Amino acid sequence: MKRQALGRGLGALLSDRHPSGPIAEGFLQIELDQIHPNPRQPREAFDKAELEDLAASIRKAGVLQPILVRESGAGGGFELIAGERRLRAARMAGLQRIPAMVQKIEEGRTLELALIENIQRQQLNPIEEARAFATMSAEYGLTQEEIAEKVGRKRPSIANSLRLLRLPERVQQLLRDGALTAGHAKALLSLADEEEILKTAEAMLQGFVTVRGAEEMARGKKTAASAAHPPRQDPNVHDAEERLQRALGTKVRIRQNASGRGRIEIEFYDAEGLEGLFEILGKAAR
Repeated sequence: MKRQALGRGLGALLSDRHPSGPIAEGFLQIELDQIHPNPRQPREAFDKAELEDLAASIRKAGVLQPILVRESGAGGGFELIAGERRLRAARMAGLQRIPAMVQKIEEGRTLELALIENIQRQQLNPIEEARAFATMSAEYGLTQEEIAEKVGRKRPSIANSLRLLRLPERVQQLLRDGALTAGHAKALLSLADEEEILKTAEAMLQGFVTVRGAEEMARGKKTAASAAHPPRQDPNVHDAEERLQRALGTKVRIRQNASGRGRIEIEFYDAEGLEGLFEILGKAAR
């Protein structure tokens, strides 16, 4: 029998009793201090401004979607499964209770359900997602194929995500902060040397290296050092750029290769600017 994908599994828990509008009757109103955090919560970072916006919405309209919890057992109270942002925002909004649906959920599924909620809402950064997949593999013994099936992804997507954990901690932090993207990370992983990875990541931050540039480095065409320190421009070319910029009233770049061939790039910002350039260049051509 085919294993049910995790996305559909979470939907099955909520769909029968979760309306598209306000909370329906039948959901429990649970005291906030009775709800304990999910130790398997894959999300590590929560944007304060987003939480404040959600809290403001909750003060005005209430909580429109219940959180998902399970009974904690001997310790009493409830363990949060899905709805961490709503719970935090409810606390910020000053609520005493929050609507919740209580389900009997096995210990091994708490990470799965928390993970899929964040994936569906696109709230995990690449490293949080990779670490959650690694936990599913290490602690629950799931293969990459099984993880992919559970979260509704392709196996290569899981493999590529897990590879991010091989990056140096500095680069992983840049991914957490959103300073670098998964595309940058994929290109960095193609570099074998850790020192080169760090240099290239810094060059990416400064805008000296693109994803394609990093891929070229991996093929041995150039290094991060050379990319971070481009060749000094010919002073005559630089002078020509400045003269053209004064004449045209806009930014001008002269691109020239070693053989002497090149091109001139003239910027314009709207239709009026383009028309003005036509007029100036037309007069010069007469």
